[in-house]
Amino acid sequence: MRERDHTIDILRGMAVFTMIAANMAAHSLLEPHPFLFRLYGSFAAPCFIFLAGMMVSYTAHYRGHKPVYYVWRGLMVIAVAALIDVFCWGVVPFTTFDVLYILGFSMPFTDLFLKLKKPLQIIFIAILFSLTPIMQHIYGYRPVLTEPMVKDFTNGLSQVPVLQQFLVDGWFPVFPWFGVAFLGAFAGQWRIEHEPERINRYFILAGVLLTVTGIAGWYIMAPVLYTREGYSELFYPPTLPYLATMLGIIMLALGALYRIRNVKGMQFFAVYGRSSLLMYIVHTVLIVYVFNLFFPAYNLTGFLALYLCHAFILWGISAGVQFLKKGRELPFLLSFLLGG
Repeated sequence: MRERDHTIDILRGMAVFTMIAANMAAHSLLEPHPFLFRLYGSFAAPCFIFLAGMMVSYTAHYRGHKPVYYVWRGLMVIAVAALIDVFCWGVVPFTTFDVLYILGFSMPFTDLFLKLKKPLQIIFIAILFSLTPIMQHIYGYRPVLTEPMVKDFTNGLSQVPVLQQFLVDGWFPVFPWFGVAFLGAFAGQWRIEHEPERINRYFILAGVLLTVTGIAGWYIMAPVLYTREGYSELFYPPTLPYLATMLGIIMLALGALYRIRNVKGMQFFAVYGRSSLLMYIVHTVLIVYVFNLFFPAYNLTGFLALYLCHAFILWGISAGVQFLKKGRELPFLLSFLLGG
C-alpha cells in the first residue's frame, strides 16, 4: 500500500482553511465583501472537488477497489450532505445540492471515467466544460435558489426545479463540477504514471498557462457574478474564466507544495487535510448553532479575528482526533467521518 501523500493533505488543508472563511462570511461578515476576500474564498470548492477526483484515481490504482466501493462511499458522503441539509439548514435534501452532493455523486462516475482511454477522457472533460455556458444560457442561471424548507414542506417538489438545480444552477451543479472531478482524476493518473518528481514542472507550466488564460478571460468577458444568501465566492455562476484561473492555481500549488511538503510549517495545514470531512461537519454545526445565534455580523477586522479563532478551534479538534486515533483500527464508518 502506498504511503499517504503529504502534498495532497497540505493542499486539502489549505482548502479547509479558506473554506472556513468563505462559509463564515455569509453569516458573520458585513456586505459587500471585498473582492480579494471573495477571491480568497473561491479556492476551496474547486480544490476539494479536484482532489476528490484525484483520490479516486489513487485508490483505484493502489488499492484496486471494485466499483461498488465508490458507490457506497459516494452514498455515505451524500447521506452526510442530506443530514446537514435537514438538521443544520432545515432544507429539504436533494434539492439545492451543496458541495458534498457533487462529491458523492461524482465518485462512482469518476471510477468509470478512469476506465476510458485518455483521448476519450479529454473529450469528456472538454464536453462538460464546453456545455456549461451553453446550459446556463439555455436554462438560465438564477441568482436565487429555490430552497424548500422542511418546516414548510407540504406541497411536494412540484414547484422546485430539482433537475435544473442539479444540472445547471444549484450550489454545485453537474455542469461544470463533474468536469473538475474528472480533471482531478486525469491529473492523478498522470501523477501516478510519471511520479511527482518528473512531472512537477509540467504541473507548474499547466498552472501558469491556465491562470493567465483565466485572468485574461475574466478581463475580456467581464462576467456578471452573484452573491447568494451572503455567499460571495466567484463561482455564482461558475464561468470558464473562473474555472481556468482556479484550476491553474490548484495545479501551481500541487507543483510548488511538493517541493516544500516537508517544511514544518506546512504540517499545520496537513492536520486540517487529514480530517477534511470532520472539519466540514463541525464548522457547519458551529456556524449554525453558535455564530448565527450569539455573534453579529462584523466589519472585516472583527470578522478576521473571529475567523482565526474559529480556525484554530477546528485545528485543535482535528489534531486531538488524530492523536487519539493514532495506531488504532477504527470501525469503517468512524474512520470515514474522522479521517486520517
